[in-house]
Amino acid sequence: MITKANSSARESDRAVVPPVVRQLATKSDFILDYGAGPKGFHAHCLKVLGYPVIAYDFGDNYNETAHDSEALDWAYDIVYASNVLNVQGSAHMLGQTLREIYGVLNTGGKFIFNFPASPRYGAFDKYKKGKEQERYLMKRIKAIWGHDTIVDMNENTDVSTPVYMIKKI
Repeated sequence: MITKANSSARESDRAVVPPVVRQLATKSDFILDYGAGPKGFHAHCLKVLGYPVIAYDFGDNYNETAHDSEALDWAYDIVYASNVLNVQGSAHMLGQTLREIYGVLNTGGKFIFNFPASPRYGAFDKYKKGKEQERYLMKRIKAIWGHDTIVDMNENTDVSTPVYMIKKI
């Protein structure tokens, strides 16, 4: 699963989430790249632009030179997950990931994420591809966040993979 996830845009300039992060963040926002991939590529790119970003990943993707092993001990103004939620290995893992992200967000903080159509597996296997999987994900997020104000950041664009944002209130 990790190989499939890492072959996505996670380690390239094709990713759709980091440009939205740049659009919404200020250079004083403390930012977490959750599921940064083995090299923390996007976190590095944002750091070069002057954003305070911490890269976090775990398991086979953990790289001590790219990731902060204590990243989940801090609180953030923005957490983003680019090509992460779609590749959670199980419903339990998806729930754990969403709770960890919620737990490290400051009140008023923003969670920015995408949900690419492919690949999708693990937590989404038992749902019909497409809207049924998306409804399941949004239901899980809303249950943890306690509200349903998820904003589609691509309403006026032609990006094929939507990027979403939800605030912690």
